[in-house]
Amino acid sequence: MFAVLGFTILLHITVLSNLNFLPYPELFVYPYLTNKGLLPYVQILDQHFPGVMFLPINLDNLGMHTPADARVVQFAVVITVHIMLYFVARRLFGSNLKALASNFLYLVWQPYFEGWVLWIDSFLPVFYLLAFHQLLVYFDNKKKKHLIIVSLALGAATIFKQVVIPLVVLLCVYLYLKRRNLNEIYYFLAWYMLLPLVMVSYLFLAGVFSNFWHWTVVFNLTTFAAMGRKYVSLPELIRVGFVFSFLFLGLVYKKDRRHFILIAVFVVGSAFAAYARFDFVHLQPALPFVILGTVGVLTKTNSIQKLLIAVYLAGSLFILRGFLQSHTGNRVFFFERNEIQISEKIRVLASPGEKIFLFGVTPNIYQMTGTLPAGDIFVFQFPWFVVESETRLLEGLARDRPRVVVADREVTIQGAKITDYASKINRYILENYVEVDRVGSGQIFLKK
Repeated sequence: MFAVLGFTILLHITVLSNLNFLPYPELFVYPYLTNKGLLPYVQILDQHFPGVMFLPINLDNLGMHTPADARVVQFAVVITVHIMLYFVARRLFGSNLKALASNFLYLVWQPYFEGWVLWIDSFLPVFYLLAFHQLLVYFDNKKKKHLIIVSLALGAATIFKQVVIPLVVLLCVYLYLKRRNLNEIYYFLAWYMLLPLVMVSYLFLAGVFSNFWHWTVVFNLTTFAAMGRKYVSLPELIRVGFVFSFLFLGLVYKKDRRHFILIAVFVVGSAFAAYARFDFVHLQPALPFVILGTVGVLTKTNSIQKLLIAVYLAGSLFILRGFLQSHTGNRVFFFERNEIQISEKIRVLASPGEKIFLFGVTPNIYQMTGTLPAGDIFVFQFPWFVVESETRLLEGLARDRPRVVVADREVTIQGAKITDYASKINRYILENYVEVDRVGSGQIFLKK
């Protein structure tokens, strides 16, 4: 059985190796700037919990500096999820074959749901599967140490991303309805809060907690909620609805309903990650549990089993048609020819550690060139960030007056041109800098 699991994992890695790759630039530039001394949430403005981007131990000092390093991280996460999914499914179903079926479906669907992307959500299934497995063990033997592991796993996941909180709330409701024991809920929450409290203590000691609160709570509920949302399209909704719907059929089976309810809790709680901005990658945390529920339904021996399998196969083939053809390639987004050429030109014009200013171009170029942002202030230049930070960016640019500015003035985000929503910065660059070179739509300026 382990040989089959190993072959499935090898096939999965082979598939991903032949797909285009999109490692989010945040995973490079945030840890890099943090290790260069910029303060998270004060000088690096972002809406996410710190995770492996802003804490003293981060992806940069763990060795992720290049797209090749990011590939290794991607593969390591996928391998870990496969192994954990196998043991979770085997405990859930009591069957090696059903466990391997779960691994096969993960191989099928993980790449489709933007498994070729590396983002914070890519890491969350590891914590969720550990929590789910230990919760099953706890229900069987009632030993509190397993509930502690559940709490710590979810607490660690929360440090990565605040979208874990809805899952924790749903689990509290589930535990109460199942056990009717408030003391158990308090115990679960007390251990869950341990690691987030360590994070909060660190942020207090670093003197950035008030800024952390603004960007991760206030900003998300106000400016980002008004300007940054991305809603699911009808075709996306139909595809997701089909893939996710089979697990909910399990709720009609009385014998195993308790397992299907718990799976549904993890699916619904995990899917909150896609609420603010809908992208398939945000469904990665829910995917292993969708697969567990689907395997549970399709392997049920009943009068409609063959019909369900036929519908699932037909629908899957329809959804997946053309996916490999359209995504096969060797592109590494944000590390393509333009970014490489711009970086090479910057290295000629600026020394490592020198301050420059990037306007509209891929911000991981700071990390690629070993340079720093002018004014010691960095933010991704999306409309919802710029509306709150343009004045600070402009003040930093005017104060440091870096020799080199690189600008892509043709960038458009959700229909808004950067020269419109960051017009003050655009005007300052045109008035104080002269274009000396160009790569694609990227203009390289030197100070007048």
